[in-house]
This record gives sequence, structure tokens and C-alpha cells, in this order.
Amino acid sequence: MTLMHLDPDDRDEPNDTDEPDDPEQQKLFRCVSGNMDSKRIRLYLGLDNLVVDCMLQKKPGVSAIQYRNQLKLYTSSGLLPTMVIYNSTNSATFPFKLIMNASTWRVNVPRYNITIHTVAAPVDEWYVEFSMFHGFSMFSSKESILDTLKGTLLDVAREPILQWTIGEELSSRIIEPHLHRVLKLQVSQSPCAGDVAVLAPVFAPGGHTGVILSVTRSAFTAQARWFNATRSLCSLINEVCVSGCAGISIVDLKLTNCHLFLLTNRGLFISQDLLSPVTGTLNFTLLFLPALGQMDYSATTLWFSSQCVTDRIYFSEDTLSLISNEGEGENLHSRCVYSKYPFTRWFLCQASAADIAKNPKHRYLSFLHDHHQHTGLLLSHTEMIPLSFFCDPSQGFNLSHVGKAVVVPGFSSYLITGLVHSGSALAKPTMPALVLPLTSHRSGEWLLFHSAGRGSWGMKEGLCRHTLQSLDGVRNNALIRINVREELNFTFKAFMSDYSLSMVYHKKFMRVVLTNPLAFRVTARHSWDDTNNHILTLTAFSHLCKKATTTVMVYIPEASLLCRSSSFTFTLQNSCPEGLQIVYVSQQPISDHEWIHTDPVDHMNNKRLFNLPVNYRPPSQLGVLIPTTDNIYNADPSHPHPRQFYPISKNSGRYKQCAGKRSAEECGCTDRLKVSPLAINSDCRQRVLRLTFPVTDFNITLFLRRTNHADHPLCSPYFVTVTEVNNRTSWKVTGTHATPTMDRMRQYFEDSLKNNLYNPEGLQISLYGSELFHFRISVIPGVVLCDLVEEVQIYVDEPPLAFPTQHLVNNMTAIILGGLLLVGFLLIYNGVAMPTKSSIKTLKKHKRVDLKMRDRRKLITNPIN
Repeated sequence: MTLMHLDPDDRDEPNDTDEPDDPEQQKLFRCVSGNMDSKRIRLYLGLDNLVVDCMLQKKPGVSAIQYRNQLKLYTSSGLLPTMVIYNSTNSATFPFKLIMNASTWRVNVPRYNITIHTVAAPVDEWYVEFSMFHGFSMFSSKESILDTLKGTLLDVAREPILQWTIGEELSSRIIEPHLHRVLKLQVSQSPCAGDVAVLAPVFAPGGHTGVILSVTRSAFTAQARWFNATRSLCSLINEVCVSGCAGISIVDLKLTNCHLFLLTNRGLFISQDLLSPVTGTLNFTLLFLPALGQMDYSATTLWFSSQCVTDRIYFSEDTLSLISNEGEGENLHSRCVYSKYPFTRWFLCQASAADIAKNPKHRYLSFLHDHHQHTGLLLSHTEMIPLSFFCDPSQGFNLSHVGKAVVVPGFSSYLITGLVHSGSALAKPTMPALVLPLTSHRSGEWLLFHSAGRGSWGMKEGLCRHTLQSLDGVRNNALIRINVREELNFTFKAFMSDYSLSMVYHKKFMRVVLTNPLAFRVTARHSWDDTNNHILTLTAFSHLCKKATTTVMVYIPEASLLCRSSSFTFTLQNSCPEGLQIVYVSQQPISDHEWIHTDPVDHMNNKRLFNLPVNYRPPSQLGVLIPTTDNIYNADPSHPHPRQFYPISKNSGRYKQCAGKRSAEECGCTDRLKVSPLAINSDCRQRVLRLTFPVTDFNITLFLRRTNHADHPLCSPYFVTVTEVNNRTSWKVTGTHATPTMDRMRQYFEDSLKNNLYNPEGLQISLYGSELFHFRISVIPGVVLCDLVEEVQIYVDEPPLAFPTQHLVNNMTAIILGGLLLVGFLLIYNGVAMPTKSSIKTLKKHKRVDLKMRDRRKLITNPIN
């Protein structure tokens, strides 16, 4: 649980001390985090609820009773604080409640109201805003004591680098004696979380300090974790290098969305995937780069075009480069290589041959990746070329000319940066492409120009007179994911903010710029309201089923740079929309509560759910008693495994959530996992849908579900494939709505898909076997930019007796009946009278008389003494 609390002295009673001089402390409305050494609010979201306390600062002389009455007055008037949590794709608002005992307002937000995900992954940074008057901007102004408080919310349960131990963990006290030897600090920030970073101090040579790293989640404003990665890195070097790793030190480091790169004076190391399950200390691999095999790593730098990527299909946009500059002047050697995720292949990044011919002595500075155009930008610096400007000896260059400009009509101008000797200067061309090495200009071809004297003209920015607004509630710099074949509209309004009227009727104030115009079909429609305000409506349509990104900037060209709202930028990404999934919905839905706690029945009073046995595995093609699947259902390591009669059954079956656990209680099966139909959660699956034999033409009704959207029936072109995850074969798809499009798609995917594709409309399945069937239904590739998969589990109960038992029973019954009929026929044929009811009674009477006579004879023969 994350508790954002007040100062220790302010928890029970507001402090009566005078207000401090710091304006930050004079604000009436306060929400103070536990991290007291930071002026910015930092919240941390774990697996538990997010709990936040806010308060009004009590003024001097106000008693505790008066203070509580003030809180009651605010609350009764509906003036409660609100917390807004948002990132580039989502936003949610949560109101506070008054807690009288603590004299504060409190909000308690379950984690699932913010995010349902718990697996480590890059998470777009969350921002928080605390407002006393949410939606009432008139009460809040600049430097107001009731101004909105802002901060960040970090999901510590998912941020990848925070889950790992990077080598041997150290105490910060061990590092303190070596701080005086630190030359510089190398810091790499998490692409998605601004407060998360990895720091590496670079020590002076000698001292055998090794590779020391620190990981923070609070921008190093609080205690961070320290690690010594020397031993793990040296073990890799010793395997390939005879000289060992004595004197190893860090040179540079970069933290990407899913890897940590460490550049040392002994080579470049890449970590294992940070998104993989944590099983121990973070492992590294030493990279061998033939292109840089002879380089001096101590003269090398790492470059990474950082961007937060939360969708795995865009991980390939992560680009890392190494730039080496050895030597100076004539001995300068610049090298550059780059690689893209998953960083298995490396390429040379070179300037064009023409540029190299013009400027042979170039120094590479950086390599940047443009993920919009999928191109790389290599920045280089050309050594300054001595340029001779011939002039009369009396007009030679001197130090006063440094900083002035040389204007050559019809040619590039130059900025004088130094002197070579009297009569010639060292200058930097403003248009390097026009200047060849050893270029000279004679007297009369050029003139000196300097505008910094008296009477020189100048410019200044005008006052702001324009405002641009988004009418859709879209935040500036938002990331908007758009689905394939989806159309979105965005509306903006531009007007004169100084209440003046435009002198031009129906003037187009706004313009639009796209960084990647081919990514989407974007059309613009202009209109004007009754007061001549310009309205711009943009329509974006995703027409390509491939990853694509474009940044859209709407701006007012004539607006002053002093305007705070004269431009609006957002990014469109062709991607899987937030929360997009396909779901199976039965004709009579069963709630999660019913699934876990009750026994729902149908209209015939038949149970709709079946309780699976402990450590259950479904039958295989070899028989009911010979399971071969690795999927275990309703797992409990403390119980034996049933149906373990054959080696093939004993050697199969693998725990997932229960791997390495001793009992079901240790498996961590939450209610969400218990109702999950996915095979990866089979350990926690205790109950499944129950149907009675026979199951013929069972309807599989699928819906397309998306966050903040209504469910829609899954239909063409979302064609699907159906597989049984446990490799059972006694089933068949017996119904689908066949269309010409489906037939063409079947022909198109005939060679690439192993299974037939079906139209989800009218999808029906017939089951010819018994017990559990586990189906996986997947949308075919090329329809949407994510994997849409749903799984359905059906238990077939009350089947007929299994073969050959049924045939044996039928044959034995026929034999017995045939034998009885044969005996009866023989008796009648031989004239044997069949017993009747009276003859049976007479027979019983004679039998009793015979028994009595037998008893009398025994008494006569053996008298009692």
C-alpha cells in the first residue's frame, strides 16, 4: 500500500507554528508525500490499493475544532479534493472522502481501477494532479494558494529495471570512501519513467573499484540501490580473453525499453531481456563487434534515441549506436555502428561518399533514429578549414574581427572564429556544402559585416493574441492508438485571446503538419462559428495493416512565441488499441462471483459448472486413462497426480503458477486467475463450463471488446482459427457462415496457416468425446496489429459407457436373453410343464412338511438327556 502522508507532527493535529517563508509551504491546499526531501509529489503504485491523504493547511490561531468545522463546511458544500491520474493514453478522476479522525481527506483506489496488468513491461508514465476545485478554473490562478498540485505515479510492480538485482547488492556506505575518485557520473533514464534511472560513477584509474551501478525510482532524491556488477562481467571476459579484466571500468551505459547496455573499457555488454521472468541476478552477454574490433572502448560513446514503447511490435524501433573518435587532426579516426532490437546484427553508419570527399576530416557526434520516417540521422563535425581572405596589408585581420561575419555575395558567408596569421583568418562557413577545402577569396570579393554596434536594428517577440483549444478533451502530447480500418475525428478551435476581432472574414488561423503523411489518411475540414472563430476538424483513417506512427501538430503560424496555447501536438500510432480483446459470451452469462462461489443451474435445474479433480489432466488419443498434455488443471503440489499408469503420462504434466511450490495455497491463485480460461493459468482453473453428452452444434459466440467501448459481435474480416490446446481430436467445427470473402481468405492462407480459418459468425462446434475440451480461438494475422486470442473450456459430462464396455454389455445381455429363450423352447418342446403359481405354492407346502418330518426323526434318533 502506498500512503502519501503528512509530516509526522501534522498527522493528528494541524501544526500551530507560523507559516514558513517558502511560498510552497504557504499554500492552503497540501498533499505531501512520504518523500519529504522533494518538492514534487511522487506516488508509487504497488499491488495493493493506492491511498492518498490531502489536507488544508491550518492558519495560525485556528483551533483544531475550528479546523475540523472548516473541513465539514467545505465538504457539505461539495468542495472535495479530486485526484486525476493520466498518461498519454488514459485518464481517470477519483474523489476524496473526509476522514474526521485524521482531519484529512483520503482517497483509496484499488489497483485494478488504474490498471489490471501486473506483468513487468514498459508502462507509459502516469501523472497525478490534486485539485481542490476540480473543473472550476476561476478559483485557481497562477501562484494561487489553492493551485493544482502536480506529481507523478510510478508503477513499481511493472517497471522492468526495478524488478532485477544487477550483480551483488551493496550498502551505500561501501561506496562513500571512493567518492573522491569519481571523475563523472553516467546516467541513463528509463524511457517510460522519468524518475527511474541507472547511474554509474566513473572512477579515476587505479583503485580497482570495478563496475558500480545504482538504480533509483525517485530521481536519486531518496536512498537508491547499489550494485557491484564486476564479478558477473569479469566471468564473461575471462571466458574469451586471456589477459583477464583487471582494471575494468565503466565508460557509458544506456537503459532501453527491454535491455540494459554497459559499455566498459573491456567491451560492450547487453543484459538479458528485462521483461523475462525474474529467476535470479540479471545476466549479461559480451557482444563481439567485428567492425569495432580494433577500437579503443574508452574513447567510445553510446547513443540511444529514447522513446517509450509499450507495444511489443514497436520494440524494433529501439536503435542503439556506438561512436568512436580516436586521435586528433590528421590522425582522427571516426567509427560508428548501430543496431536495432533485438540487437543481434550491427551495421556501419557512414556519411555519404560525396560528403566524405568534401570533408575528409569529420568527427561523428551522434546517431539519431527517426522512428516516424524509419531513417537514421548521423551528425558529424567537420574540422575548421583555414580560409584565406586576401586583403591589403594595412587592412589585415586582427583580434577585433573575431566574431564578425564575412559576406561573399553569391556565395557562402563565414563566421570568423580565429586568426591564422596577419592577413588570413580561420572561419566557419554558414553553407558548408558550397565550400571546398582550401577555398580563398581575394580582396574585393568579400566584405566584413557586424550588426552589434549602435544604431543596429533588432527584433522582439510581440504579445500573445491567439489561443488554440482542443474540443475533444485530448491532452497535449497524447499518444492515440488507432486500430486498423478505424476512423477518428479531432476538433480544434482558434480565436483571438485578447478579445479583438479578426479583420478577415473566415480566416484560416490553423495549419497542420504531419511527420509521416503516408502513415494515415488525414483530411481536414474548416468551418467557422457565429463569432468567426476558426474550427478545424481532422479525420484520421488507418488504411494500412502495418505499424506506422505520425505526429500531428496543429498550430497558429502568426501566433507569438509567448503564447502558451498556440499549438497542439499529438501522436497517432497504428497499433492495438488499449484493452482490445475477443471474448466468448455464453447465451446465459455466468458472473465471476457465480463462477467462484455458487452453483448456477440452467432452466432444467442442471448444474452449469463442473468442479475439476485436483491435478486433473484431460484424456488423450490413447485413452481416457492416458493423459499426455502438459497442462494441469486445479493444481495442488501437495496432492498426488491421478492417471499416472504409463510412462508417457508420468513424463508429462508441468506446473505453471505452482512450479516450485509445496501446496495450492502458495501458488498465488487470485480470483482473476481462477476465472481465466487461458492455458497459461490452468493451474488455478478449478471449475469449467459443463455440458451433457451429446454436444452437437454448440454455438461459440464471440465479441470484440475494447476499453470504454461497447461490445461488438466478432465478424468478417476477423476470421479465426480453432485449435484444441491439449491435442484432442474427437471434435469438429460443424458450423460457420461461409462467404466469398472467407473462401478467398482460405485460398490466400492455404500455405501459411496450418489450420482452416472460419467466419466467427455462426461458429459451431460438435464434441464426440467426454471430459474436458480446451479450445483456442485466434484471429488470423493481417487483420489487426496484435494477437487476439480467446480460449473456451467445456467439460462433457454423463457420456455413454466407453468403448468396448458398451458393446460388451450389449453382447452379454443378448446372450443371456437368447439363452433363456432357448431353455424355455426346449422345455416346451419336450413336454415339460412350465411351473404355475399354484404348483409353486404346493411345492413350497410339501417342502415345509418334509422339513418338519426330518426334524422329528432327528429328535427320535438323538433324544435329549
